[in-house]
This record gives sequence, structure tokens and C-alpha cells, in this order.
Amino acid sequence: MSSKKTILLDGIKKGQLISWFATTQAANTNTVKLYDDKTTYFENSKATVNMVPPLAQGYAVVEGDNLSIDVTTSGNCEWKLNHSMLDLTTDVGKCIGKTFSLVGEDSVDNDFNDICISISAWNKTR
Repeated sequence: MSSKKTILLDGIKKGQLISWFATTQAANTNTVKLYDDKTTYFENSKATVNMVPPLAQGYAVVEGDNLSIDVTTSGNCEWKLNHSMLDLTTDVGKCIGKTFSLVGEDSVDNDFNDICISISAWNKTR
């Protein structure tokens, strides 16, 4: 049995520059997919208790709409995910981008280190 969750990153828009870092530390095989309706930016799997090397890291300009993340585990437990999206602002409060963070638990030990994802998105100036 596997468990899959999808998170829509609706604060991140087409044309923004994104950078990402994702890693996992789990005995189960965990897969992360970052995609929108035009492009898959990455889809990688890993089953190891070593966080290094990371599952994925990179950057791109968002090409489509509905940027989303799928997280899938091969384990028998349902994903427990905690995530947040925050504004990146200037000193006068103008929003210039977003940051997204996610941690997840795929088992019963509740250490929430089985998946860790960080994405930053900036508005392009030109």
C-alpha cells in the first residue's frame, strides 16, 4: 500500500523564478514530484536514512499554472504533512515572492523528518 498527497502551491505564479531543495530520511521509498500544467520540474525517489545527498535541488521559471507537489510513500501509513506559505516582502511591505516549507511523517515515530521540502519564488523584474 502506498500513500500520496498533493499540495497546490497557489501562491506561486507563472513567470516567477523558483528554487527548491528536497530531502528525505526514511526507510520507505518516498517520491516527490514538483509540476504544473505545462512542466514537471523534478520527480525523484529515495529510500535511505541518510539525508545526503538531497532528493532534489534546482531552479526554474514557472512555465504553467497550478504549481503542485505530490509526495508519495511506499509505507503502510498515511502521510502526516505540515506546511506553510509565507510572503517575501521588502522593507516597506511590498510582496516580491513566496516561500513554501513542508515537513512530513510517513510512519509512527512522529519525528517529521521523512520528507523536507523548501521552495522560494521571486517575481521577475523584467
